[in-house]
Amino acid sequence: MTSFKKPPLSTGHRSDSGRSSLPIAGVSLSAVIVIVTMLSVPLAAGQSMGLSSSLTATWIAGIYGIPSLIGIGLALRYRQPLAATGTILAIILVATVGDQFTFSELSGAFMLAGIAVVILSITGVTQKLARWIPPPIVFGILAGAVLSFVVAIFEPLRENTVTGVAVLVTYLIARRFLTAQAIAILPALLAGITAAWFTGDIVYTPAEWEIPVPVITAPVFSIPAVASITPVIVILMTLQANVPSAVVLRKNNFNPPDRIINLVSGFGTMFASFLGPIAISLSLPITSLIAGPDAGAYNR
Repeated sequence: MTSFKKPPLSTGHRSDSGRSSLPIAGVSLSAVIVIVTMLSVPLAAGQSMGLSSSLTATWIAGIYGIPSLIGIGLALRYRQPLAATGTILAIILVATVGDQFTFSELSGAFMLAGIAVVILSITGVTQKLARWIPPPIVFGILAGAVLSFVVAIFEPLRENTVTGVAVLVTYLIARRFLTAQAIAILPALLAGITAAWFTGDIVYTPAEWEIPVPVITAPVFSIPAVASITPVIVILMTLQANVPSAVVLRKNNFNPPDRIINLVSGFGTMFASFLGPIAISLSLPITSLIAGPDAGAYNR
């Protein structure tokens, strides 16, 4: 019988810290841009559901704030690129069914999903799935997840031709000639901002700013909401996010703590549900960025 050996736990130390700082900066910026671009989804969902500004602000703060703290804690504890986020597909689901259920009912369905993920983690089901799913299937899931971003590259070329061409051409040139290829996003971003400024696409609009007042949502457990939403959220958190992210990490010689990841995702989702329907998990697209070779060489 063939014996398979687990990859060693990554220490997180770089083999050449000076040379690795640029890839880290490029990959980190790319990850942040991907996350921030999703901000329009909860904003649109909050508007369609008629949420108050304070409730929408609290929900968005929970979507970004709680996963960020969890991701920092996991990275510091395990010295691995474990990027926790508010699951974007779950937010899109909320935007889709927001007119069918109340905000409290959605929060209750998400809370039960978190409880279910905790139970699956304790019983070891998700850990087994992470080892049974073949890597080619995972990379197929990853390709499907990022395909929309690839297609979206060409939308600005039609709507804002000058800015779109400036960003795309600058990125391709930088990607070709820069030693630290992940840093290509920086000159592309600067080129896009410059082009948008000269073409008048960047317009300053004065607006009043105020600190939002946090609003706590009491979850309501509605049978229709739970039956329709909870199973989908469990699948999104595990089979679409945590499990394939763990496979990607292993393919890059990391040894992710599967049970801890799912436990933290489940408990985090449970407590975050008091701020709104929030599902916390690893992000497959972000994991592929920060754990891949473009992030620089790890001394594993």
